[in-house]
Amino acid sequence: MRILIVEDNDAMRGTLRDLLSFITGDIVECADGTDAADAYEHHHPDLVLMDIRMPIMDGITAARNILRKHADARIVMVTEHDDRLYHRESRRIGVVEYFLKDDLRSLRQYVQAVSSHVK
Repeated sequence: MRILIVEDNDAMRGTLRDLLSFITGDIVECADGTDAADAYEHHHPDLVLMDIRMPIMDGITAARNILRKHADARIVMVTEHDDRLYHRESRRIGVVEYFLKDDLRSLRQYVQAVSSHVK
């Protein structure tokens, strides 16, 4: 299973990588939404973990850009913002899940479940 982590905070990217490394060693990272579409095209990940607030391009816009070209992309928002508008917009554009950074245990369980269905 290949995972793309899109997160502007170096420490959080490291935390996510460490959290998921027991599921897969195939983890690709980028630090901004502007790089997410290119990383998706190049690596064809099975799952994208996308932060929402990033300085150059936000995660909603980046997810929308990926989903426009790849409707089957499995994108999960991972954010510290428990905001109904973010939830609603994420679902509207096709994001499959929404996890808060203070509940990474649930994220790990979700990724583990998804990995059991990926060939």
